[in-house]
Amino acid sequence: MLLRLLVGRFGPRAGLSFRWPRPSWWDLVALAIVVLAFAPASEGWEGAKPAAQKSPSLLQAARRVREGTELVDQLGRFEIVGDRTVFVTDGGALRLIALENLGLERITRTLANAPGPLEWKVTGTVTEYRGKNFVLVHRALVKGAGERREQAAF
Repeated sequence: MLLRLLVGRFGPRAGLSFRWPRPSWWDLVALAIVVLAFAPASEGWEGAKPAAQKSPSLLQAARRVREGTELVDQLGRFEIVGDRTVFVTDGGALRLIALENLGLERITRTLANAPGPLEWKVTGTVTEYRGKNFVLVHRALVKGAGERREQAAF
């Protein structure tokens, strides 16, 4: 009974319509302006930037770096953590787990023979896996404490 009363009083025969008005062209333009004004600018909208335009200082500010980012002459140090080797950028802002290869074997051998911490200049490619960053080292140069010239680890 109550249902009949409600349907008769508010139904389609009563002349009440619950349809939304159709948006005009200006409404759509205003919506697009609002969305674009408050949307964050990201790399996806502008496209990926070439590796040459990415500076090491920008990499240090980020906690996680995008896959494929090239490190070019990035200063830092290598640390042995458990059975892994970690590259820590200058200032400690970025920690990258080094992927095992022949070059990393030479780096760890140099670390084992060094009397103290060494400063490194690393070139490599950053990868991502399960929310962590890794680096595949292509080239690493070490500057010893008493030496002024740089010597290549590989």
